[in-house]
Amino acid sequence: MSRSARFRRWPTGVARRWSTPVLWLTESTGLNHVLPTHLDMVEELVARFAGSTDAPVVAFEGAEYLANYHDFDRVLRTLRRIRDTVTARGGVLLLSADTSLLDEREFSLLEKEFEPFPMPPGVESVEDVFLIHESGILISHSARRLKPETDRDTMAGMLTAIMNFARVSFTEGKGELRRLGLGEKTVTLERGRHLILAVVFAGETGTLSSPGAAAWRRCRNCAT
Repeated sequence: MSRSARFRRWPTGVARRWSTPVLWLTESTGLNHVLPTHLDMVEELVARFAGSTDAPVVAFEGAEYLANYHDFDRVLRTLRRIRDTVTARGGVLLLSADTSLLDEREFSLLEKEFEPFPMPPGVESVEDVFLIHESGILISHSARRLKPETDRDTMAGMLTAIMNFARVSFTEGKGELRRLGLGEKTVTLERGRHLILAVVFAGETGTLSSPGAAAWRRCRNCAT
């Protein structure tokens, strides 16, 4: 299994500390930078990566950002082809998008094409999603709202609490769901062989619904 990532924001920890191919969607020039106007190049690079390995896992962040440069239907067609390319190799595409920036039609189209993590009953919202390597390195983080720089300490503290809890609660080879209360928030965790998925809910009863847990299990199986 191999991993690759496409990000809107520069994922410093992944790029510098973990041997994962990373591309950054940005208008600036530099190593591993890809212009958001070059959708064909993004698709080609993903196809090259997927074709070079079995069971690839591709994390893609910034779909709504690409819609600033292209018609949304074209972005969706590109994402669909990327998904098909990755899954044809037995892999998984993890797509992160800020749906608050999409209109009703765009959100509906995206939801039809990609299996979402459904909102659990009685939970107001998913606040954060962390994908973490077992070593503690943060691979990807998506937040419901864009946060100012001053929130970095808060996020770091949350990540530390999650990793400390994971080390204590998970035993080798087990991947059952775990829950951690953090004030008015609830963190639901599941561990694969090398990856930990942590979903932070607003409220005290958050848990992954059955479809969401099933989607994670498919991803986890590719990451073993």
